[in-house]
Amino acid sequence: MDKVFSARLGVEVVEELERACRLLRVTKKDFLEEAVQCRVRQLAPEAVPGGPGNIWEKTCGAWKRKEAPPATIARIRKTMEDDFHRHHRRKNAKLSR
Repeated sequence: MDKVFSARLGVEVVEELERACRLLRVTKKDFLEEAVQCRVRQLAPEAVPGGPGNIWEKTCGAWKRKEAPPATIARIRKTMEDDFHRHHRRKNAKLSR
């Protein structure tokens, strides 16, 4: 499904877009889609699915930690409780679980 977006462009840019589309015999939609894809491939090839240095390949396994999940949870919970009690008076502090 296509999505509609709006942008303000200079008159010269719109005229150049129209000329290029007529010359190449493509729609403005096709021209813009290809231009965006080419620009992304040029500037950030890692953002292209399956491209060189694919960002997904770099980040897969990022969740694997040396610390076990229960240890991570306990550490984070202790930090949060310590901060809570530091900012609230201990006798009135109610931290529900």
